[in-house]
Amino acid sequence: MLYAGGRSYEWDEHKRALNLARHGLDFRDVGRLDWDSATIYRSDRHGESRRIAFVNSGTEFFAVVYTVREGRIRLISFRHARREEEHKYATA
Repeated sequence: MLYAGGRSYEWDEHKRALNLARHGLDFRDVGRLDWDSATIYRSDRHGESRRIAFVNSGTEFFAVVYTVREGRIRLISFRHARREEEHKYATA
């Protein structure tokens, strides 16, 4: 678990390793993002209430898929946003 920026984050370690191998991004770095500037959409899947946050770091643009469990942000995926997602963020 990670506590950063007034938020608690948690994840499955196996999922973290898969995400790091697949996307080259570590769940541990999500706490450094500027969540106050994020655009967040609902993205339910498999009967679970999920969110996808688009965050522009100034030099990179990220997508974070998560759910909230017991007040903590449970990370599902952390990746670079796709071009169409960047466009959606820019026009929001």
